[in-house]
Amino acid sequence: MQFDKKILLGGIHLSSELTLHEESSRAGLARDIMKEVNKIENDLGHSNTILIGDFNMAPFELGMVEYSAFNAVMSIDIAEKKYRHVNGSGIGTHDKYHYFYNPMWSFMGDLSKYAPGTYYWYDNSRNNKFRWNTLDQVLMRPCLIPNFAKESIKIIDSDLSGKMLINSKLSSRPKSQISDHLPIFLTIDLTK
Repeated sequence: MQFDKKILLGGIHLSSELTLHEESSRAGLARDIMKEVNKIENDLGHSNTILIGDFNMAPFELGMVEYSAFNAVMSIDIAEKKYRHVNGSGIGTHDKYHYFYNPMWSFMGDLSKYAPGTYYWYDNSRNNKFRWNTLDQVLMRPCLIPNFAKESIKIIDSDLSGKMLINSKLSSRPKSQISDHLPIFLTIDLTK
């Protein structure tokens, strides 16, 4: 099988809210990462980029949606516009900030056929707002959307016997629970 596209694949595991408390600090980290991603894309001469992993931010947090950070949107229609125009520093100038598409927005809440997130916060002592959080995500540049098998993406929330990997009905995380995050799975067909 021959692949017709080269891709840039980045694995992400960013600092959590427990160690990087301020949302603005996590957004600053995202901006720094995007400077590197943009530089690498320019050096490689393509933007066939996928970032996947534990962003430790919700899809709607500043670091995920801000134009100078990951600039990740929930809609293919928006992502296919390729970039966002932002007023530049000069009079009448506009800067372009390239989008990422973030399909993980579709999994938040009870209407998803999978768990309503990828991380469950058992301890309410820190006044966690949501309990279920979507911290593990995949971002792809719009040029890869035609290669994305939309029906393939899922949150792996149970083992082969059907046992749930995270049980939100419990009051604390059981010691037998292997991970506190659920993995995500998707297919990108590079032969297209």
